[in-house]
Amino acid sequence: MVLWPLARLSYFDSSTSVHANLLWSAHKSLTLGVEYAYWDFGRIASSSSGQYEQVMASAKLSF
Repeated sequence: MVLWPLARLSYFDSSTSVHANLLWSAHKSLTLGVEYAYWDFGRIASSSSGQYEQVMASAKLSF
């Protein structure tokens, strides 16, 4: 069994995220949505960073 040092609680030193949502009521019983998300992660003991982008879509039908 390998135990990690207590000083290293996470793989990343820092993280930043931005999320943008857009909802549209296409009909009184239908709502459509889209979300864009962006993350930037700063890595421990390195000057590099990792980025991740995601686009999600949703639909809600009320009846």
